[in-house]
Amino acid sequence: MIQSSIYLGEVLHSRSFPKKHSFKYQYRSLFNQNIYDFKTKKFNKFNISFSSYDFKEKIIKEKIIKWFINYIDEHSLNSKYVSLDLLKTPNIFFRKSFNPVCFWFLKKNGKTVSYIAEVTNTFKEKEVYYIHNQGMEIESNLWLETDKTMYVSPFADKIGKYKFQLDDKSLTIKINEFDPKNNLEIVTRLSGILKDFNRLNFLYFVCSLYLNSLSVLPKIHYQAFLLWRKKLRIFSHKGNGYAE
Repeated sequence: MIQSSIYLGEVLHSRSFPKKHSFKYQYRSLFNQNIYDFKTKKFNKFNISFSSYDFKEKIIKEKIIKWFINYIDEHSLNSKYVSLDLLKTPNIFFRKSFNPVCFWFLKKNGKTVSYIAEVTNTFKEKEVYYIHNQGMEIESNLWLETDKTMYVSPFADKIGKYKFQLDDKSLTIKINEFDPKNNLEIVTRLSGILKDFNRLNFLYFVCSLYLNSLSVLPKIHYQAFLLWRKKLRIFSHKGNGYAE
């Protein structure tokens, strides 16, 4: 069975090039442990009645779960000692939540050996980025690099690169985004703590999670408006957000 905890976090987003712009806001989500059984190749039961996930999505089956299965085989990891965790805002009641980014963590004996950043832009296009350390544990001081291949903002090119850093103990994820000329454009940090559900915090958390879900797109559009006022260069989507 999936074990879910309240994730009380904060997002810091700081643009350093070509002009400076920073903001931070509270982030409320669910951190779900042991979401998938690699022996039966099925998702475990999710038992929070007010929320759900779309685990049958094509991208999850073909680009996320399949990659993890291949990764386990490639690095000869014993399925008895691996687990899959997910940090993602669920759908709440009948409302589908918008997640600009969520994270899937493959763990061996409780320590992350690889993870996937699942990114969704406002055009509802999705891309996944695979972060791993060749089968070894990902230490907290390690930066791992991957190519950027999808449009996420009208103020950034669709190509470039990302560098990721993960600290399991403090639940902190850092993402540095570089433009095609290797200029550090944006630094993002997600950090938080886990809280167990109880009768006192359950209703508060449901309300805060729902409000957080409602506010994601308005916050994105408001920050885009502020960047537009600063006259940053605009990159057109051109009907296709994927790098050619």
